Amino acid sequence: MKVEDVRARRVAVVPGAVPGAAVATFAAGAFGVVIAAVGRAGGRLDGPPFAWYALPASPPPPDVVPLADVAGEPVPGEPLGEPVLLLEPEAPVVPEAALSADPVDVAVGYPVDGLAPGDLADGVVVTDRPGGLAAVALHEGTTEDLADVYRELSVWLRDRALDVGGERWEEYLGDDAEPQVRIVWPLA
Repeated sequence: MKVEDVRARRVAVVPGAVPGAAVATFAAGAFGVVIAAVGRAGGRLDGPPFAWYALPASPPPPDVVPLADVAGEPVPGEPLGEPVLLLEPEAPVVPEAALSADPVDVAVGYPVDGLAPGDLADGVVVTDRPGGLAAVALHEGTTEDLADVYRELSVWLRDRALDVGGERWEEYLGDDAEPQVRIVWPLA
């Protein structure tokens, strides 16, 4: 895990609000739709497939508790009533929406070249994905155990006092024999 300066990219995506548990099925169909629409429009794919999620910004701050209330008596050397933040050691920043029936806002597609922003056929939209500083984690394996990676990334972010923005994406690298997922989470 590291902080990286990622570049902005022109992308072609199929956006949707789908149940978290159905994102993989939605993506499987959407990737082919994007490939066909980009080809018909005269563009070309310019990077790996990805799923771009819109999420709430960093989670609300944890409860603020006076020091005297934490242990029942003041902490030596600290003024009474000074707030302290209590965090669960493994509290994830991202809810485990992947298993949820609740809708998730996701746009699935590819980076592209040779196309202007706008609408293509079959619900495909060409737009710009932002760049800038982002927390980046590379997971070697399938998407099935990404919840664990997000928990680790959440702790890593918390330990470094880094706030994330309201969107993130997963780039699907490698192949079926050696899959990799690169998680990119822009900082706020």
